[in-house]
Amino acid sequence: MGCMGCYDLQVVSSPYNPIKKEALKAIENAEKRFAQRDFAGAKSYGVKAKILCPGLEGISQMVATLEVYIASKVTHNGELDYYCILGLKPSADTQTVKRQYKKLAVLLHLDKNIGSV
Repeated sequence: MGCMGCYDLQVVSSPYNPIKKEALKAIENAEKRFAQRDFAGAKSYGVKAKILCPGLEGISQMVATLEVYIASKVTHNGELDYYCILGLKPSADTQTVKRQYKKLAVLLHLDKNIGSV
């Protein structure tokens, strides 16, 4: 439908491109939802922006990041990569891992975050 204009660099850079404008509005809404910890809602808006304008800078990374927050299932050699899920490097010390795990557990706990799911 209208996403072909996003492939034309002149059209993409134009502030009057209604498709890009709608995609940017979707990104803005995704960021608001993310700030509210509504990751599913944020992903929904991120996917909308990606469909509207797949060449938009950073949109693929945004959607991928939101998927990590939703699924919390990053695999490495067929197994969950817990360091990646926690947003840590494998060289992180035990206390940092524990602290980050607790932080993420609270963040994802349904009873503690009823309004963000």
